[in-house]
Amino acid sequence: MERANQTCSVSEFILLGLSSQPENQKPLFALFFVMCIVTMMLVNFLSKKKSISYAECMTQMYFFLAFANTEIYLLAAMAIDRCVAICDPFHYVTTMSYCPCVLLVAFSCSMSHLHSSYWFS
Repeated sequence: MERANQTCSVSEFILLGLSSQPENQKPLFALFFVMCIVTMMLVNFLSKKKSISYAECMTQMYFFLAFANTEIYLLAAMAIDRCVAICDPFHYVTTMSYCPCVLLVAFSCSMSHLHSSYWFS
């Protein structure tokens, strides 16, 4: 039986966002909302008052370091994931199950905030 070349046209896309799971959408919204509020300190660039208090400066520096560290730790977690996939492909599903993935993300977030708070203690 010969298969003919069939072309399908796409008329719409489904936007899943960061997560297609409804239970993850509210925490992700809260996270990005807080990040947006934190960046509102940048309004100093547009204001006539060109000074910032010490507490505001430390808050901005804390979140800058925390998010930069989170990015670095998440990149390391992704490297670990790829290393397991390449070095032990047959056991990947059992090695990188739900629990280790959650632990890697939790470690990334918690260690970044601990590292950032270390500089301000």
